Amino acid sequence: MSNIIKYKMKLEVLTPLHIGGVEYKSNITKKEYLFEEGNEGKKILRIVDGQKFIDYLIKNNLFDKYISLINKNVNESVDEHKRNLSLEKILKELRISIDDLKNNFQKKFYIINDKKFQIKNDIKLMIRNILGKPYIPGSSIKGALVNFLLVDYIIKHRNEFEKEKKLILDMAKKVSNKNQANSFRNNIMENIVNIIEDYILYSKNMEYSVKKRMNYKINKEEEYIFYKGNSGKKLGISISDSYSYTDTKTSFYQDYDEKIGKKLQSDAMPLNREYIMENSKFNFDIILDIDLLKKSKLEIKNINDLIEVLENATTYLINNVLEDKNSLQTENLILGANTGFHQKTIIFALFEDKKDLTEVVKKILHKNDGTNKGQKINNHLKDRISPRVLNRIDIEGKSKLAGLVKIMKVEEKNVGTN
Repeated sequence: MSNIIKYKMKLEVLTPLHIGGVEYKSNITKKEYLFEEGNEGKKILRIVDGQKFIDYLIKNNLFDKYISLINKNVNESVDEHKRNLSLEKILKELRISIDDLKNNFQKKFYIINDKKFQIKNDIKLMIRNILGKPYIPGSSIKGALVNFLLVDYIIKHRNEFEKEKKLILDMAKKVSNKNQANSFRNNIMENIVNIIEDYILYSKNMEYSVKKRMNYKINKEEEYIFYKGNSGKKLGISISDSYSYTDTKTSFYQDYDEKIGKKLQSDAMPLNREYIMENSKFNFDIILDIDLLKKSKLEIKNINDLIEVLENATTYLINNVLEDKNSLQTENLILGANTGFHQKTIIFALFEDKKDLTEVVKKILHKNDGTNKGQKINNHLKDRISPRVLNRIDIEGKSKLAGLVKIMKVEEKNVGTN
């Protein structure tokens, strides 16, 4: 029997999912969209086709006036965040009507039914393929999947990481300012996480003994942990980009910060994203190299083992960490933006004690010691709860976690041996 198995998979979106691309393709500024009130309380978002807009300006002898308008705005506003030139103002100055926009250079438009939806800043679009269709990169699926494999292993084997836990906690307690927090986050934590990952995923391949793993080297100032990771890592899991889709629609949602305390309170953030809507379905492939997987500490012999591990990790994160009361409890993976700091770190699996976890997380999150309003937000040294907020989106009055998906096997095929 083959040691390499290819599985055709289906991914179903359970709550809106956003995966952005590179900044210059995914972000659109106020000069590239028009947000207006429609009929019956509906709101309309119109997005401009940049090339067609330029062609229209040239054809109608408006290009020089447009450039002059842009330059004037740049020169008058030194602070980029205070520049308030919008497409609405540009159209007004150039005496271009909404009908001209719709008929000549409108790329897309969306009707938004959310009465609370507002746009105060730039918009982040969903990543698209060369055909202009939303898709899910294999790297995004694999990144989340591997993280969940680590989470599941850690919560089942916490006793194997007592030295790491003690070292992290001891170092966290010594953090008392921004510079120490930066060092703790970017050096101590990053290196220890890499050590744990290598231990779980590659230890047998590296002839990596527990004794060797414990030989940390810390400099005199206790600022850095030196660790040389395994080069040329091969886990034995390959994942393709999504390549077909059904029922795929997108819409826009505003991000909310949900404050944690006696009463949950949500504050709208000046951030809007395009999301793939629930019930959208995609196909993608997973290839498992069983012989390579045997060299890890993961006990995965087939796709059923893999999905079971993902279900265990997702349930733990949803119920014990992300505290999502509105989830369907059928998801087995969390993808994309707005999934919060929780989903992106294995620390929440490593520390079961809430007090110790808070001590570590608030030091990871601490980024500023300042006293003005903007800096206070990033001062976490005195937090009693950490993180203080959870990221959510509002769907018909319900606060929900974005990016909940379910993956399942469609078919399998033996494709070869090593």
